[in-house]
Amino acid sequence: MQLADVIQDCTRTKVGKNFSRHARRRGVSRTGNISRRLLRLFLPTAVALLMGAVAFAGVTASISGTVRDASGAAVAGATVTATNTDTGIAQSEKTNSAGFYSFQSLSLGHYDVGVQEPGFKSYRKVGLVLDV
Repeated sequence: MQLADVIQDCTRTKVGKNFSRHARRRGVSRTGNISRRLLRLFLPTAVALLMGAVAFAGVTASISGTVRDASGAAVAGATVTATNTDTGIAQSEKTNSAGFYSFQSLSLGHYDVGVQEPGFKSYRKVGLVLDV
């Protein structure tokens, strides 16, 4: 029941000064529409702020590249390892047929990246810094 319906009902039943009590019995408050408007305004704002905080807390970086031999040909199946020297956590990936590798969602910090493949000389790059 809307507020306008309650007002019409009040005039028909001659409630007059007791409008508030009559409206409460009918389940309508004077601030009902205002409360809904505020809820519609502040709820999406609160959700957006919370999503922003979650997104900021999850800042990550990535390392990617292509492994090639001395002649420039792609090296498929090589093992590439990224080691966070701050935490000691290592992740490994295999290169695809084009020699491409990618480490997604790495935590920020200092990394060493190494490449190994039987029949090839090992390669190691130290001191990569991932930051914002």
